[in-house]
Amino acid sequence: MVKSSVSQAGIPGSSPGGATKKFLLYMKKFELPYNFNNDYFAFLTHFNDYFKYIKFIYLPAFKENRIENTREKAGILEKVNYTDYDKYSAIIKRFQSLELDVCILIQRNATLEIVKKYIDEFNIKYFVINDDTLAKTLKELYGDKIYIILSITRRITYNEIMKKDFSMYDEICLDFWFNRHIDKIKKLPTKYKYSILINSVCCPFCPKKVAEQHWFENDYQNCIKKDTIEIFPADLIYFDPYIESFECVDRTYSSSEIFNIFKNYVKAYENKDNPDPHRGVEDFYNTKLKG
Repeated sequence: MVKSSVSQAGIPGSSPGGATKKFLLYMKKFELPYNFNNDYFAFLTHFNDYFKYIKFIYLPAFKENRIENTREKAGILEKVNYTDYDKYSAIIKRFQSLELDVCILIQRNATLEIVKKYIDEFNIKYFVINDDTLAKTLKELYGDKIYIILSITRRITYNEIMKKDFSMYDEICLDFWFNRHIDKIKKLPTKYKYSILINSVCCPFCPKKVAEQHWFENDYQNCIKKDTIEIFPADLIYFDPYIESFECVDRTYSSSEIFNIFKNYVKAYENKDNPDPHRGVEDFYNTKLKG
């Protein structure tokens, strides 16, 4: 699988004396994946100075609660830490002992009973689902005690966001089409909060059926890699005024790759690096591709 250039080449796009910097509204945070690797916590504690930038660590619901989730056939779901509930529980509690929030992914076929289980047992606040009715019920029951994110697997379009009601969600994870349509991001309703994938190698014009194969069957054979949705670290400044948080992927990456990617983005964001003047926002992040 093609990996993000951010993990392979440090911080691309940094250029002294580049374009004028915009004021960052406030410190945005990053959503990080958990890969179930044994060395993950060693890397995590090494990066404890970066904890202030972590919104949460996300991981799938336990296999018996998952029903159907992304990365259905991915190797991470077969690891011993995922198939043993006691070990799975210990993982969540270990994150919490570090005062880090955990987000549970239940993108398909989530139920009220499953979500309540994680609230009651672990006091989980963050959930990623794609069921509007369930989201509305959860908000009616728990209000601000939980934070519900609409999964990118719904592939919500610009027109849907503009016309439909998504007030039952606290955050909408934007489809990767938006990564190359920043002009549309600027026009999105400010009544909603948005997150965006920043280092994915998915294509901005990927057909829905192909994307579902990637997410739910782990099938990358037909993936077109020429054009990707990756946002380079120094260019987060373009998206900062419109995005609530930045999501890093992928749960199939090694712990080293996950945290090096995270570090490169944080350093660029923290230092307010200049965007690359040769890769201007109006052309590079507004590529008019089909989607």
